Amino acid sequence: MELVFSRILLAYDDSEVSRIALAYACSLARGGATLFVAHAVNESGIIATATMTPGFTSFQPSSLIAAADERGAAILKTAVDTCAKQGITAETIFIHDSPEIGIADVVRERGIDLVILGTHGRGGVARTVLGSVGEGIVRVSDVPVLTVTGHARLPREGVLFERALVALDDSDPSEAAMALASRLSLHMSTHLILCSVLASSFFNDLHDDSRKLLERAAATNSVYGSVDDLLVLGGKPAETIEHASMQHNCDLIIIGSHGRHGLERALLGSVAEAVIRRSALPVLVVPAKQIPATART
Repeated sequence: MELVFSRILLAYDDSEVSRIALAYACSLARGGATLFVAHAVNESGIIATATMTPGFTSFQPSSLIAAADERGAAILKTAVDTCAKQGITAETIFIHDSPEIGIADVVRERGIDLVILGTHGRGGVARTVLGSVGEGIVRVSDVPVLTVTGHARLPREGVLFERALVALDDSDPSEAAMALASRLSLHMSTHLILCSVLASSFFNDLHDDSRKLLERAAATNSVYGSVDDLLVLGGKPAETIEHASMQHNCDLIIIGSHGRHGLERALLGSVAEAVIRRSALPVLVVPAKQIPATART
């Protein structure tokens, strides 16, 4: 059977939210995907911090790095053992660099087609690999990134992504997000809610065009049988998307992102990050440059 994602990379730091992300990674890998679990130790950052600490000259930075590496190895072992209990064999990757750079390198070198990471969401963005750094990973990633907050419920056994809200506008990231949503619909039987959000001041003028955009998206991707609703809503994009996803009992939000190219004035640019910060649901962020390829065999 064809997989939506065949090579998955989980960024893991053993925090509560990363353990939730691990549960999603295992659920997605259960169909036969290869799962990699990565932990990053930014050694140059450790040295820089230590040099600014009073008394630094009394010890060597190598001892700090060794301690961080030892803890990192233990964290990776914990993740692998958790996977093994669920019948999943995971490969470990130790990143000796900043998480953003290291994960981007791993994605290219290992042919990763999905990155999964946790984010602390509503409670503020934490200063760990899975906090504000997570947003950096989303911005630079060339492949889709599934972000999971600490508010997300654990995936039910045998059931994953029953209903997804797909946030759309007339852009390349939107096209990529819709293409991936159609693959989830085909291979995971995910029902879709297609949603376009307009500024309230333009709602009446653009409503009909936005409705046609959603209809074209459904027709182009041949997902009409899986589309539960087409929504044209007015309001602030991030909070409107979140509210609509909860109101329609979704368990996933899919949104495109312009990533490193900015374009913050578009619906699916910086708004994707705002949705990640607000949402209690997992958010699948799809970069403009890539429509996920068919799974490897």
